[in-house]
Amino acid sequence: MLRKLSVICFLFFMISCENERNAELTPVEKKMVDSLYNKNIDSLMKNTQHNCDSIHDEYYKSAIDSLKKRRLTEIQELFK
Repeated sequence: MLRKLSVICFLFFMISCENERNAELTPVEKKMVDSLYNKNIDSLMKNTQHNCDSIHDEYYKSAIDSLKKRRLTEIQELFK
């Protein structure tokens, strides 16, 4: 039963990928996509920068702590 289902799924996926269509946009659609992109790119960039700024400190502190821990372990190994 499982083997038949696997074969059917495999065939389905092979057939579905066989006929790839080229997604051509009309000039009106291209203009609409371009205007939506231009309208939203500024807010997207601001949000992305804010997210990067907020996690940068956390990652930086974590990296520093990790390096300190590793070096402390190495120093302790020297004194054993």
